[in-house]
Amino acid sequence: MFSEWGSGLSGPASVPFAVLALFASGTVQKAAYGVLAAVLLLFSAYRIWLKEHFALVEERGKNQNPQLRGEIDEVFIGNTVDSDGQKPLEGSVVLIWLKAWNTVQMPEFSIYKYDLAVTIDGPSGPTTFAGTQGEWTINMKVGNSLNVRHMAIDRLKPMRYIDPQRGAVGFYVGELSPDARAFKSIALTLIDAANGKHLVTLLDGKFTPDGILGQRILKL
Repeated sequence: MFSEWGSGLSGPASVPFAVLALFASGTVQKAAYGVLAAVLLLFSAYRIWLKEHFALVEERGKNQNPQLRGEIDEVFIGNTVDSDGQKPLEGSVVLIWLKAWNTVQMPEFSIYKYDLAVTIDGPSGPTTFAGTQGEWTINMKVGNSLNVRHMAIDRLKPMRYIDPQRGAVGFYVGELSPDARAFKSIALTLIDAANGKHLVTLLDGKFTPDGILGQRILKL
């Protein structure tokens, strides 16, 4: 602390007081330097406290478990075709646009796995369908352009403290008709590297149809 304090007294902050010495009496000059010394002493103490505070927060963060919050913005549903792009397949693809953020102050971390459960109201009551990832791409029309998303690599960016990360996550949902237009619930589980599970839900919503097409990846 005293090294920073001494540097401040002899550094740029002392220049105005050196100019003041050309015009002021010795008493005024001494008083001015006394004020400067007191201010710099407080500032140096604050800088040291701030460094130690950030170091403590970072150390605590290493032992913290993340707590994610999230919101689902839109849910697309579409048809599926085989690898040749011609043969229609059963089931549908679901693409979820969402944002998520961590509410615990800690170093950033990544989500490495996603689970999906879609519940639909049917004639015999609610039915839940599970989504799977991998071996599929999703072709999405955005205006006049085509955006291709590979389910095996779809990821949100690393989670940061109170910094929402936005992205899209795609799934193949077997036995779910692509003609479905409404859902009772969407339950998306984000799983971190420590196997912590973070649930993001959307209740009583509608699918956005006709925007995507799922295609099975050709196996060599």
